[in-house]
Order: sequence, then C-alpha cells, then structure tokens
Amino acid sequence: MKINGVVSDTDIFEANLSVKGQSGRLSGVKLIEQWLAMSAPLREKAYRDGIVCADNLWIWRERFDGIASGNLASVDKGWWYAFLDRLASHPRLGRLPITHRCIRKTFLNIEAAKGVFNVRLPMALADHATENMTHQYLTETTIHAVYSSKMRKFMDLWESTASIGIVDAARWLGLSEHDLKKRQQLGLSFGLDFADVHSSKVEENRRSPGAVSDENRLLVIDDRSLQLLHLAKLALGRLRMRLLSLNPWRWIRSWLPYQVIIDSYCSLLEQSRYRVHFRRAIAKAEKRLAANDDVLPVLY
Repeated sequence: MKINGVVSDTDIFEANLSVKGQSGRLSGVKLIEQWLAMSAPLREKAYRDGIVCADNLWIWRERFDGIASGNLASVDKGWWYAFLDRLASHPRLGRLPITHRCIRKTFLNIEAAKGVFNVRLPMALADHATENMTHQYLTETTIHAVYSSKMRKFMDLWESTASIGIVDAARWLGLSEHDLKKRQQLGLSFGLDFADVHSSKVEENRRSPGAVSDENRLLVIDDRSLQLLHLAKLALGRLRMRLLSLNPWRWIRSWLPYQVIIDSYCSLLEQSRYRVHFRRAIAKAEKRLAANDDVLPVLY
C-alpha cells in the first residue's frame, strides 16, 4: 500500500471500511470479500508451497510462473518488463516505444470501435471524470477543435487590443463598439497590453496580475529571435506527436496554449513585411540543426 505517497509493505492491523456502498458501487467490505474469493486458489497454492505472503491481503502471481507474491513493486515492474521482453523479438512491435498510456489509449479506441459508438463505455473503462477527456483520448479531431478555438480567441483578443487608439476600429473589425471594448478589456487583463502600440506607456493598473517583464514578452525581430521562435515551434510539434498518443489531457492543459501563441506569431510574421526575413531565419535554423550547431528546446 502507499503511506504518505510512498509504496510500503508495512503490515496494517486496523482499517475503517464502508459497510454500505454508495451510488451503486461496492462497499469496502464487499470488495475485500470478493477479492479474497477470487484469490483463494492462488492463496491455497501459496500455503502448500510454504510461501510467507499466503496470509497477505494483497497477493498475486509473479509474472507467468504461478508463484505467489506480495511484493508491491512486482505488480508493475515484474509483469510490465516481462511483457516488453515478449515483444522484443516481434518484427513490428519490438522496437516501438510502448508505454502504459499508449496501451491504454489503444484499448479505449478498440472498445469504442466495437459496434455502435458510445462514449460512455470507454469513459467508464478509463475511469474518466468527463466525456470531454474521453473524446481527447479517442480522436485527434477533438484536440484540433480545442486548438482552433483557442487560436481564434487569442487572435481576436490580440487584434482587438492592437486596435486601441485607432479611429473607427470597430467598423473595420466588423464589431459593435460595445463588443470591441469588451474584447480590449479582456485582452489587457490577459497580459496582451504589449499589443497596444499607440499608448506611450502602459498604465500600472492595466497590467495583468503576475505579468512578466516586457523583455520576456516582446518578440524582437532579429535573426536569432526568429530562429529561436522556429526552434520552439519544432520542439512543440515533436512533443505534440508524442503526448497525443500518451497523455492528450496533459498536452491540452500544459502545452497547447504555448503552441497557440507561437503559431500565432509565426502566422502574423508570414503575413507581415518581415516574412522574407522570417523565412531566411527558418532556413538558417534548419541549417544549424543539420550541422548540430543548435538543438531543440527540451520539453516534457
């Protein structure tokens, strides 16, 4: 069991278990009784073989030899590495970087594809809290929809904040004065005040709480900055391909906002008067990578 987050084999002599289940779930007592009944054959064999863990509550087979074990570490490591050893010689699967999460996502997609699609079945199998999380594991279309939504919102706020001080900006953006004002206020509260190029100095009360310094928020248009922007985009692209098959929710929660911001900068640069400068910087960055003179940022 875990004590303060650390796996331990310490004996526990007393425990408080629920007698009645809630919301149709098994009670703690019923769960223990079913576990004892299910593990009875293995427990009897352990008694015959004189294995000391026969009296343990949690008992299982050690890999595939049928020997009983009560070592918690063997539940994960023993079975998992034995599984990888079996796959090592497989012509297609042997060299793949297979992980627990990769198998989990594959299993959910297989179950969802059986018969008529019902998201609640894989949701229950994965023990997910919401249907949205399950959709993220089942299809990349959901991830792309979240990306498109965040990209659209970010670009709208950036554009609106940049329009502060421009006469008749609402009409050119196809918005009402009220909606534009709301977007501008929201953009300023999100830390996009750097886009307000018409103000000589940003008022202190307009800075968002915890805003970083201008040096770290402003993109200076020079060769090295543009090269670093491209390297960051490549690194996020590589991380995205890996996390979408492992933990799509962590990608959305931790890294998708950064991808939106970086892709927004790249998109605007491609449409600006700096597009030639940006393309040359990309070519230099690719050349430095090929010559091992530069490396991608390490993201996890």
